This record gives sequence, C-alpha cells and structure tokens, in this order.
Amino acid sequence: AVLLPLLVSAMLFVAFQKIERGVQDPIIDLALFDKSSFSFPVATLVLSFVSGYLLTVLLPFCLIQGRHMRPAAAGLLLAVNGLIRVAAAPMSGRWSDKFGPKWLATFGAGTLAVGALFLSFLDQDSSVVGWTAGTLIAGAGLGIFVPPNNSMLLGAVPRSRHGVAAGVLATSRNVGMGLGVALAGIALPRALEGAGKTASAAAIIHASHGGFILAAAIATLAGLLCALARPKENIDFVR
Repeated sequence: AVLLPLLVSAMLFVAFQKIERGVQDPIIDLALFDKSSFSFPVATLVLSFVSGYLLTVLLPFCLIQGRHMRPAAAGLLLAVNGLIRVAAAPMSGRWSDKFGPKWLATFGAGTLAVGALFLSFLDQDSSVVGWTAGTLIAGAGLGIFVPPNNSMLLGAVPRSRHGVAAGVLATSRNVGMGLGVALAGIALPRALEGAGKTASAAAIIHASHGGFILAAAIATLAGLLCALARPKENIDFVR
C-alpha cells in the first residue's frame, strides 16, 4: 500500500524532469539546479526544516505525556520556539547583509543542531528551564539560519529568475516541513514498539531521544553543506 504511491511518485518525478528540460518555457528552470550556488541553499533549506519540524512534532509528546505538563503550559513553552525565531530572523537578515550569508547560515544550522542535541539529554525529571533552554536554542538556530540561506539562494539567480527561485524556496520549505513531520511519525511509534498502548512517561521521552539525535544530525549536515557552499553575489540582486 505504501510502496505503490512511492513508485508512482518516482516515475512522475522522472517524467516531470524530462518534460521540463524539453520545453522552451518550463515551469521550473531545472538548469538552475546545475549550479551549486543554487542547489546547496535549496538542500540546506530542506534539511533545516526537516530538523526543525522533527522537534516541533516530538516536543508536545515529551512535555505532555512524558513530563506530564498541562497542555496550556506546554503550549506556552512551545510558543517560545516561534517567538525566538521571529526575534532572531530580522537581526540575522541585517547581519547577513553586513557580514555575508555563508558563515551566518552555517552558525544558525549549528545552533539548531546544538539545541536538538541538548534536548536529547533531558528526561522526565529535567526542569522546565532545561526544556525551555533547549527549545530556545533550537528556535534561535532556525531563525538565524533562514535569512542568510534565503539570501544565498536568491542571490544565485539573475533578477529574471527571482520568481522561480522564490517558488523553489517556498516549495523546499514545505517539503522539509512535510518530511520532518513524516520522520517524527515514523520514529516515535517505532521506538515505542513493545511498550504497549500505555507507554510510561520515561519510555515516551526515551523514544523521542532518537528523534532529537536524528534532528541534530540532519542540522549538522545542513551546516556542513553551508560551509561548503560558494555563494554567488548577484549584481542584479544587490542594491
């Protein structure tokens, strides 16, 4: 039941590439992906959102079922992740314009990895301060990462391709979110196999640790790709 849709998707993807490369005015100019200055930021954007949304899905289970927090209190703690991203993004954009995007994006991905790894060391007895700190670090990392990475992605294409690049950017972000949610949905039940329908608080948090470590590894890979990227400064893009 699962393999058939995957097979059909793969066949449609191959067909889409062949059609797009063969037409005069394609929906997506696939030649853009031949340039590492464009394809690397696309890959790191997907990876960062996979990592971020793995945490987004796993944290409510840890806080409510693992640490027995009230849903309202857990919701407030999780809101910290979004708020720190909102606060970090404008500053990161400013620093990116001033100092360049490459190393700032690398730092952001690394900070996301540190936050995810920090969360993997917490358990049901860890304080609210510890869970808040891990959530803050991860959220700040994603908030710092996105603006310079987007700058590299858009700066890699001429002005006439900014619309296509923006579409790829939005699609990459959504693909990352979807994959992160799917991975969390696979990782947590698999880790809880054998625990029964009423898994203990310790079992739920322990099962989430694997997902946190996976999120840290994915964010680390994104950071490495950022470090290897060679951003292209597009004269049409820079004001």
